[in-house]
Amino acid sequence: MTLPYMDSLKNPRIPGFQWQDPEDDSDRKLFRNILEYGCQIIAVEAGSKSVDFAYTIGLYLNFLHPEILIMGVSSQACHHAINKIRLDVIAGTVIKDGDERADLFEIPKPVKFVAVDKARYYGYLGYAVWFYRSLLFQPPSLESKFPVLQAVWPDKDLLYPDNPNCNPAVRKAQILVATPSAAKSPS
Repeated sequence: MTLPYMDSLKNPRIPGFQWQDPEDDSDRKLFRNILEYGCQIIAVEAGSKSVDFAYTIGLYLNFLHPEILIMGVSSQACHHAINKIRLDVIAGTVIKDGDERADLFEIPKPVKFVAVDKARYYGYLGYAVWFYRSLLFQPPSLESKFPVLQAVWPDKDLLYPDNPNCNPAVRKAQILVATPSAAKSPS
């Protein structure tokens, strides 16, 4: 079987990146999927204090594209949306902070991409932090060096979680978005 992204194993595009030693079969599967499909989707089921979410590992390694995170929608919807993004990235699309699109979910809804604060990675993106840990020691030291964009969705009034007037339940479901400090007055 051909692994289309095998070059990233021997010649990673990220200066200073080194593959980790796999600790078990799940790590080997992660590496194989990154080399075969360009990325791996990590899905995390809701817990008592968290919502369902999923994120990529490998988009940055193979395409120098930010990893993608989606929170607060079903695992199936996350996989569908992330696979669509993955195919677009393979075709050369670059998604940036602030970009919007409405074609990621089966029921069309707008989505906006926002940069995730690197200080927030550790509680949610642990496997990605582990995967990219060789970059921690590149200057500036002890700072995650891989970008992540969160695909956020709006409430029924089309207000995104970074808007102080957004429905609090929608904001809570997408917790990594910065919480607005003060409510804007209606225009």
